[in-house]
Amino acid sequence: MSPPAARTAVIAALSYAASFAALGAYGPFLALLLEARGFAPGAAALLLGGMQLVRVVSTPAWAFVADARESAEDVVRVVSVGAFLAFAAVALPVGPATLAVLLLLFASLRAPASPLLDSIVLRWSARTGRPFGLVRGAGTAGYTGGALAVGLAVSRWGLGALVAITAGLLALAAAASFALPRARSSGRPPVSRAFALLLARPRLRLFLATTTLHQVGLAPYDALFTAHLARRASPAVAGAAVALGTMAELAVMLFASARVRALGPRRVLPVAYGASALRWLVMGTAEGAVPLVLVQSLHAVSFGAFYLAGVALVDEEAPEAVRASAQGLFSSWCWGVSAALSLALAGALVPRIGLTGVFRVAASASVLAMFLARSLATSPIAAHGPSATRR
Repeated sequence: MSPPAARTAVIAALSYAASFAALGAYGPFLALLLEARGFAPGAAALLLGGMQLVRVVSTPAWAFVADARESAEDVVRVVSVGAFLAFAAVALPVGPATLAVLLLLFASLRAPASPLLDSIVLRWSARTGRPFGLVRGAGTAGYTGGALAVGLAVSRWGLGALVAITAGLLALAAAASFALPRARSSGRPPVSRAFALLLARPRLRLFLATTTLHQVGLAPYDALFTAHLARRASPAVAGAAVALGTMAELAVMLFASARVRALGPRRVLPVAYGASALRWLVMGTAEGAVPLVLVQSLHAVSFGAFYLAGVALVDEEAPEAVRASAQGLFSSWCWGVSAALSLALAGALVPRIGLTGVFRVAASASVLAMFLARSLATSPIAAHGPSATRR
């Protein structure tokens, strides 16, 4: 790898690590911070839901701007600095209404950073032939480190440590973004025309449909499973389950990314959805804590391989002019719209069949996603020129 290419990889990895460490720092503890700042449980839940919804609009909007300017790097700098300033202001002695505005602004700026970085690193992967996951794995490691660090810090120094550590990590991510080399302008066709072509791709639409089914299990796992297992066993057992899943994901990112790329998303996605079906089935039927912990090793495939294959497929389908917009669309749909719908479904089902029943429903949804994903193998790949997955 040439020195400039190696420098890009190191800077992008640092950006991922800092950005995801910040997510790991504030994500698990934000509800506690809101409670301490005067939010009733219902109001806190409403605000947390609103933070998820703003990403549905802000992520594709910022990604579209990145494509229009032909520079994802410039937009990453803007949103990274803005996210840092918005979250740093949370430390000020403001009332609940102002705090809510600051957090919604923060969410709208924080959400686009990851798909924009994905777009930059996918371009680097295409140019160098190096695996995308080799760099993206730094984000997984950062998330784990951020969550552990803030958990220990909050226990010792209180919730003020959450704001200070998160703001520091966001500042590091912003600083790293200014070291990213700017791509040269390529004189691409108008973004609006290319984006319309992207939306017309049947293969992309089918993939996004399967991600909605996939989120029926992923969203409740992210939002509800840790507390459920902590009540059923203990917080230590719940922490072990999450840690096992995260380590398994990191292993795929670092050591299996090239293999995932070689197999291609058309082969990997059905396997990922099949592994998810097995995972949710165990979580919906197992009685003891041990199988609930051990089955989280399937996070390696049901999330890690899914994510690698998903960004690869989206990159394959996207015209050159809207590669960033395509990743923004994927992020917004999968982690925004689909996650919100899945959590709404879980909220309706939990009082009737419990969280275990929700996971049994998710297992069926993942089986359906697996069969739909097999159709991706018979759909033609968009002919838009070389991408990270076709090199």
